[in-house]
Amino acid sequence: MLSSEERRGLWFTLIGGGALALALLIGLGFFRGEESGPPPAAAATPRAPVVRLGSVYGRLVDARRDFGLAARTVTVVGVAGRSDHYLAPASARHPGSFEVRALPEGDVTLELGADGYVATARTVEVRAGVACDLGVIALTPLAHLTGRVVDGAGDALGTARATVVLHDSGREIARAATDDHGAFRFERLVPSRYELDLAPSAEGDTALAALAIDATAGGEQPPLELVAVPSGTLVGTLLLPIGSAPARAIAVGARRGAIGGDGRFTVESLRAGPCLATVELDDGRTVEFAASLPCAAVEWQVEPPAETPAATPVETPAETLAATPAATPFDAIARQRAAAPSAATSPLAGDGALRVRLRCGESCSGAAWLRIAAADAPERTLAEAYTTRAGEALVRNLPIGVALRVEAWSGRWQGSGEALLAAGVPGELRLALEELPP
Repeated sequence: MLSSEERRGLWFTLIGGGALALALLIGLGFFRGEESGPPPAAAATPRAPVVRLGSVYGRLVDARRDFGLAARTVTVVGVAGRSDHYLAPASARHPGSFEVRALPEGDVTLELGADGYVATARTVEVRAGVACDLGVIALTPLAHLTGRVVDGAGDALGTARATVVLHDSGREIARAATDDHGAFRFERLVPSRYELDLAPSAEGDTALAALAIDATAGGEQPPLELVAVPSGTLVGTLLLPIGSAPARAIAVGARRGAIGGDGRFTVESLRAGPCLATVELDDGRTVEFAASLPCAAVEWQVEPPAETPAATPVETPAETLAATPAATPFDAIARQRAAAPSAATSPLAGDGALRVRLRCGESCSGAAWLRIAAADAPERTLAEAYTTRAGEALVRNLPIGVALRVEAWSGRWQGSGEALLAAGVPGELRLALEELPP
């Protein structure tokens, strides 16, 4: 039997242990009630949209020789940030072949190129799971022009260096100096139709005639030859109307010369090729004549002034005069020809085209004037044009099925021929110019 003191100690022990256990359970949250409301929703994980992929393949070849281009480049544009495309490794067994894989569905643009070739672009519609075939794509090689500058005897200029000027559509794009052997070279040119000429030297030397080069096919062009000749002199006689006062002076470009009482004149240090002479008359008029140097002595007839009824002068605003473009030498030739009675215009027109190629002697060089009329009505002009310094011109808007008469004129050289145009096919006429007797 426990004594009263032992029973009292046991009670104290049980009460203390129970209080300690209760405090521990409360601290651990054993008696905490459940929170009201629905459980928190799990954060939504964004899902990337499904990308549907396809591929494009093809082959790049040389446009001239049809061989595959091993060092090709293929770039995809317009898919930044939405494509993990890649270019498949090149195949040694199939040079020039390419394949771009993992392209997104839709329209994509491929820029295709190779070193030394003109790049091109292709737009293609990519479809999921489909390999699109671009086929064979021919690239045009860049053009290279080489040649040499020689003197009138055909010998290289040697240490007498020259500067060769390259023109495209009348615009200078590059220059190249000749070496000790008179050779020059232009590299990596965009295929086009070019003209070569010589820049005037301190001694006044220049090209005998500019060369027109058709480099549209690209690649290495056949060697060229430019002939440099000394500066030319224009001599001749001005035939004035009876009883008129003598002319004052004659100007060719920046060069001027006096006209004697007998009408004879001389203008020195002129460049070879086409030139325009402006004659100042004592009555205040100016007349213009065209020539092509070098040439023999010329005789130019000055017509008396036309008698026209007096007209009320019309004042032209100064701003209109300032906006008027300067006339070119060819404009002056056109005005000279248009003043003739045979230059009446005709309403005839069409969609025909005629390519004219001129051929003349060694002393004939430079641009020529062309007049095209109907063969049964030669007095009515259908079109006027000017050839390049290589003697070529393409005249458009000519009537179809009408016999055409073509007249060509360059200084003392003239020629004519006939042509008949068909619909949709440009006609071609070759004219041989003959020199008129002095």
